[in-house]
Amino acid sequence: MMQGSAGNGVDIVTAILIALGLSSTGLEFLGGVALAVAGAFSASRILAAGMVKNAIPLGFIGTLTTGLFVSVIVALMAENMLPSWPVQLPMAVGGFLSSFIAPLVLKIAARISSRGDIIANRAIDRFLPGSDDHRG
Repeated sequence: MMQGSAGNGVDIVTAILIALGLSSTGLEFLGGVALAVAGAFSASRILAAGMVKNAIPLGFIGTLTTGLFVSVIVALMAENMLPSWPVQLPMAVGGFLSSFIAPLVLKIAARISSRGDIIANRAIDRFLPGSDDHRG
């Protein structure tokens, strides 16, 4: 009876993977997720120890969700770009690097947000050139 429950759990994971467009098995993917989360927490410990200058470690939930998110994105990329590699390897590397990449992405997003009007005006001027007075 217990084995049937485990089989149903793996079937659900496999269905989710198919919905995401991944062709790896549920167990391969779960192994990659476990390695990615372990890598994310290892990187978080490195950041917390102050081994990287001016780095702020993410909290528990931030590290967990960032590691999971990045590992799924890396799995999607790895299946297309590195089909001969086991999916767990790029997922583990992606999970480790996620703690370093997340602050960079947040800084870029903040800069874009603070300069949103300037960026929008330049895009409009570039793609829709012409006079600002459209009354004729």
